[in-house]
Amino acid sequence: MKQTNRDFAVKLRNTIENAPVNRNKFYVAFRDRTLTEKQMERFMGQYFWFCKTFIRTLAGLVANTPDNQEDVRLELVKTLYSELGYGKKPAIHLNQLRKFTKKLGLSEEYLDQVDLIPEIKSYIEDLRCLFGQADFRESIGAEFGVEVTAYPEFTYLYPGLKKYGKFSDDDINFFKLHLVEEKLHGDWMTDAITNLGNTEE
Repeated sequence: MKQTNRDFAVKLRNTIENAPVNRNKFYVAFRDRTLTEKQMERFMGQYFWFCKTFIRTLAGLVANTPDNQEDVRLELVKTLYSELGYGKKPAIHLNQLRKFTKKLGLSEEYLDQVDLIPEIKSYIEDLRCLFGQADFRESIGAEFGVEVTAYPEFTYLYPGLKKYGKFSDDDINFFKLHLVEEKLHGDWMTDAITNLGNTEE
């Protein structure tokens, strides 16, 4: 039986979901160990910057997707709309994350002046180039990978934060929220990959 676009997209998603990167040492340590205040601040400063730049980077991918790929672009817009809180300012994902950074005592001034480690700088720049300048099919593939690998991340980060008694449910809602939202993003990007294929190659 000939493989359909959907078969290919689902198989690719399963391969990515089962990749070792989704069970790395950092995730396990974050879930199981107790971080010092300084370690938590350092991690969140780096993490905040990625989240802050991702919305603009994703918007660049929407713009980079050709007009004749409306079905693909619609799936991207769903993801962007989710990131922007479905049109509700308090629900914007970055604003949800700010609740946690405020709980940690990290000011906006501190977050604006975070000295990014080379790996974070490189990752942000690589995504910016891929989403805004690469062939759009390569860009869609990169976004597919980002979204599919994002869900497993929160299966470690959320329980890792739950074990600290000082954080309320509202403080860490960003992380709980993404256990649902990242599944949706993965579904939408699976649809985008399905809609992208038009040749056997």
